[in-house]
Amino acid sequence: MSRGRKRRNGPNPARRGHQHASCRHSERPYRHPRHRRGRHHRHRRGRHHGYRRGRHHRHGRRRHHRHGRCRHHRHGRRRHHRQRHPGPLTLRGDPAAADLAGLAALRRCGGDSDRFATELWGRGPLLQRSPDGAGFGDLLSLDDVDHIIGSMGIRLPAFRLVQDGKTLPPTTYTKTTRTGTQPATGVVDADAVLRRFSSGATIVLQGMHRFWGPLARFCRHLELALGHPVQANAYITPPGSQGLHPHEDEHDVFVLQSHGTKRWLVYERGDLPPSRPPVVEAELAPGDSLYIPRAFPHAAVTQEEASVHVTIGILAVTWRSVLREAVSLAERDPALAEPLPLRFARQPDVLRRTIQERLAELGDRVAKADPDAIGDRLRRRLLTTRQAVLPGQLRQLLELVNLTDASIVAWRDTAMVSMTATGDELSVLLGDRELRMPAWLEAAMEDIIGRDRFAVAELAAHLDEPGRRVLVHRLIVEGLLEVVG
Repeated sequence: MSRGRKRRNGPNPARRGHQHASCRHSERPYRHPRHRRGRHHRHRRGRHHGYRRGRHHRHGRRRHHRHGRCRHHRHGRRRHHRQRHPGPLTLRGDPAAADLAGLAALRRCGGDSDRFATELWGRGPLLQRSPDGAGFGDLLSLDDVDHIIGSMGIRLPAFRLVQDGKTLPPTTYTKTTRTGTQPATGVVDADAVLRRFSSGATIVLQGMHRFWGPLARFCRHLELALGHPVQANAYITPPGSQGLHPHEDEHDVFVLQSHGTKRWLVYERGDLPPSRPPVVEAELAPGDSLYIPRAFPHAAVTQEEASVHVTIGILAVTWRSVLREAVSLAERDPALAEPLPLRFARQPDVLRRTIQERLAELGDRVAKADPDAIGDRLRRRLLTTRQAVLPGQLRQLLELVNLTDASIVAWRDTAMVSMTATGDELSVLLGDRELRMPAWLEAAMEDIIGRDRFAVAELAAHLDEPGRRVLVHRLIVEGLLEVVG
């Protein structure tokens, strides 16, 4: 800051486009129970309580909070602090109790989680019969499909029609409507879709983890159990349809049979077109599941009745991702910005030797890349790009006025949270964004993460009554906690 220029506390009001959500005002600050208001603690009176909420890779100015202030820093000029090793991905605090939802979801798809992890993950297919015949109707039933097609007004690309292995032109089963004064294109024409279905077309519902509540919740539980992103599509096939021809997927999938039956063939990895007998040949009934790893060719065979199945795609983070991050870090070396020799295209022998030398140097740089930095990049990408799953959040927000010390709160079973302390700041990764708060709240946050459910008053060891209500209030707003009593 230049001499003689008066520094402002908080965001620059002249830069409205850079006003951050976390700098909006709340009512009361949090305080440690030992703190008393006075000259030495006025810096914690900032009405935003030192929280900052944001996403990664924003350009322009960044705000860092120190002692409850929003500060502006030019892009590229960051403070450097000793960083502690990030904590583990956490679901509802104590992993022994918290992983129940995720492990239950994984058991429905792949059986025993330990066996799946050690013997099957990425290695070979698994057929699992329904233990109780309950099916997967709680995730997506035939009536649900009828509702989605006939009543929800879904738009492209949330659905498509496929027949004889080809996607039908969307113009034959969509229409343009109006919402208010704005045109809405690609809207489902329910009558046309059902006519096409009756003529043999398969209805494909895509990205259902984004708009269908039961599958959104189920996919989040699987993400917490697997530690990898997942997605959900559904296939509604009419009677007598050929189904899917032999093909490979670029990611692992779980096939969950919800309605009717479908016969599946799974071949050995890389056997496409198939030249050997299938390693799995089975008819799936409601409640049955089939795990198919990447690159195992598979096909669905002609059936006599309508079928509904959900395909859960596991978008696994692979060692290719690790390599890309290592190369990305190595690319920062200024030597790699040097140009190739003049007339390199006319001297192939010289070019080949130069490339060999530089690739050897690059290999050394990649091998020396910081594993903690690579792991942190991959981890942050996972924990800041997931979609928020917040059933009942509107009611939670409306009931916040009744939050007291006696209120009982619990972790949402869809919450993703991980913390990293860096200098005087605590970074809390929330799944779809990052929340920053003063580092002196680390003990309180660790206590909260270590609990399954608790009364607000149980945080008295860390914060006074107004402070703990403010912190719990904020964690409810962020979708991590919910009031349960």
